[in-house]
Amino acid sequence: MNRLLATVFVGVAVLGVAPAAPVPKGGDTPLYFPTEVGTKWVVRHPWMPAGYSDMTYTVTAVEEKDGAKVVTVSEAYTVDWSGIIKVVGREGPDVEAIDRPDARYRVSTDGVFVLANYDLEKKRLVDREEPGCILRFPAKPGHSEKGADAAGRYNWAKTVGKPERVKVTGGTFDAIRVDVESTQDGKEYPHWTGWYAPGIGLVKVVYGGEVKVELVSFTPAKK
Repeated sequence: MNRLLATVFVGVAVLGVAPAAPVPKGGDTPLYFPTEVGTKWVVRHPWMPAGYSDMTYTVTAVEEKDGAKVVTVSEAYTVDWSGIIKVVGREGPDVEAIDRPDARYRVSTDGVFVLANYDLEKKRLVDREEPGCILRFPAKPGHSEKGADAAGRYNWAKTVGKPERVKVTGGTFDAIRVDVESTQDGKEYPHWTGWYAPGIGLVKVVYGGEVKVELVSFTPAKK
């Protein structure tokens, strides 16, 4: 996965057709990420090899801190390595079930930010040097911001669009549109667009004209 797609996928009440999570209370601005332990959602990544199953994300912990909710999420999926590639030195069955921490987020009426990501080598969540912004509020149409990584090699520019009605397998949502242009070492990546729904987050990503992320289902936590 290239750096752009990794950034896109780190991070998915006002609805069209399908039911979804209720908008959490949090002032005039709804929260754009699940914040109840036990909430589950399934995401399909059509760009991935056929050996990968849809990914199931679950909120495993929520902590109140400095007026925000710190949300820890796990991911679970299976990989059929026989249908993808034989990895040199890899031992074990061809079908591998993966269930591990995925990321930790800060969620508030200021937006959604990534605080930590899963490290494959350390096999645990590792805090980022700086929180990664997924969605910042107020998200007014036309608002733009730019950013870069610490080395200045990866640069991006985000522009907020008007809310749009988006239909995916998991339902139809009124979602905020965000368009992103980016480069790495001066090389331009294809344009990508993400849509974010209240109480859920990312429901769809189109990258280079192709759907790369699609919400399949959303199950609120049991009360």
